[in-house]
Amino acid sequence: LSVQGELADCIGRSDLAVFYKNHVYWTETEAANKAFLEDPDSFLRAVLPTERARLAAAQELLSAPPPRMEGYCPVTLVDTGRAEKGAASLPVFYMKQLWYLRDRACLSRFLRRPWRFAQEAPPR
Repeated sequence: LSVQGELADCIGRSDLAVFYKNHVYWTETEAANKAFLEDPDSFLRAVLPTERARLAAAQELLSAPPPRMEGYCPVTLVDTGRAEKGAASLPVFYMKQLWYLRDRACLSRFLRRPWRFAQEAPPR
């Protein structure tokens, strides 16, 4: 979890790992590392999602349900209010549902905070 309350892939830089109460916690940036060190318990109180969004594997798409929101990109709809089709080449599974994202920027935003975008209703 990052300082902004987003999920972040933090593994990789050992200098950003913190050992606290018999666990290793990875932080995304030096600023997040410093904030964690100053008050680790505030980070540990955060309610984490039970499921992470992830890219769909090609073989999963063969038996996948139809994409949510009729294939429209939920990130574009939330951010701009515009209904734009997502790309079938950017499929993501979240909460056992398939989502199409418009571009790599939308994909990145969805992967970091899927709960924010997954509530959106299909465009009319």
